[in-house]
Amino acid sequence: MNGTTPMLFYADNLACSSDNPAEFQIGDKELLTAVAEVLVERLASEVTDLVPVIDSVCEEFPELEEQWGRGIIEDLAERLLFAEVVPESQRLTELFGEFNIRYFYGCLSIHEVRVVFDPTRIAKNPASGKISRSGFIDKDEVRIYLRYAERSSMFRSLLESMAHLVTGLEDDGAFSDQLRWLAAQGAPLTAGTIEPADRDNTMTPPLALRIRSHDLLGRSGTSTEFESYDEDFLNSVASYAVELMNLCYADGWTTAEQIHADDPELADRWGWGQIEALAESLLNAEIMPLSRIYTELFAEYNARFFLNCLPAYKVRVVFDLHRVSGEPIDMLAASSGFIQFTERCIYIRYTDDFRLTGTLVHEMAHAATGGEHDEAWFDQMRWLKAHGAPVPDWELADAPDNQRSAAGGRA
Repeated sequence: MNGTTPMLFYADNLACSSDNPAEFQIGDKELLTAVAEVLVERLASEVTDLVPVIDSVCEEFPELEEQWGRGIIEDLAERLLFAEVVPESQRLTELFGEFNIRYFYGCLSIHEVRVVFDPTRIAKNPASGKISRSGFIDKDEVRIYLRYAERSSMFRSLLESMAHLVTGLEDDGAFSDQLRWLAAQGAPLTAGTIEPADRDNTMTPPLALRIRSHDLLGRSGTSTEFESYDEDFLNSVASYAVELMNLCYADGWTTAEQIHADDPELADRWGWGQIEALAESLLNAEIMPLSRIYTELFAEYNARFFLNCLPAYKVRVVFDLHRVSGEPIDMLAASSGFIQFTERCIYIRYTDDFRLTGTLVHEMAHAATGGEHDEAWFDQMRWLKAHGAPVPDWELADAPDNQRSAAGGRA
């Protein structure tokens, strides 16, 4: 065996459509594990016919063939093709939640993960989602089916499925971009499985999440102004607005102008007026799921790095913090973050380069030391970085003496 199976198989760990574990109480534990291991290896090499599976079991384990006979082996293998590995399903469902928070800001809808031997045989309605040898996304059941394999392979398949939930079911450029970003953030993906970029995509980067109208809080204090827009159109305009804000500044007119230049088909379909109106609404909007997540993260970091000495702050993640907070643009560049001490509120500009967590730490250091980038603030940032907070090196590049030891105090 080549180590593709991370566990010893027991009948009680398996489930089938009848929910009767007795279906797998054929032979003994040794037979079950041997047949399962060979089946996993063959399915990984895209062998779907049972005959070579049975031949391999009999060849590798002649004593089992002699003891149980070819018919019993065939019966067990056929049942396993439709089986779920329950402990792995539980682990991968939990991991979905962890990956959702770590890499997708908790913005994906909750999916149950089921680990099975052959997703193509389990899929009840192939038309309802994306199906492949390694997994199946069932949008109707809100489930992800993964092919049982070694853990690293299942982790990769899970992340690929989650990327599809963001970008859609096609293996297109947006999907490849999402995988590249996940790999850059340390997600357990094999670099060789990620297609290299083959086009100029500078103006249409993937967003960290699939934005939905009810996720947004507009100028009216509700999401009403976004409800009439198609979700794909909403996300396309949002990606342009985000990138223009990264470059310097965006408004409805400049966003519409850029879309007309880059994507005439989109511009013709929706028209200048709708694009400009949506961009203006987005630039005044707050992304509520991210605001909740980063307000909770503020509390977590306050406990971890500041001994809970900072007063409670609300965190608002927005597309343009200058519009929402009323703070004028300084030095001709849009700010990534801004703290209002009197309101106890931190504004973070949503950006496709995903530096939101670093921006939060930056502003929390201000909450501890005041509004200036002075020696006290740099000392605080050095201390935070030395104690494991996500502080990028460039934050300290302009420090008065960047060779000093990380001796800054806690708040």
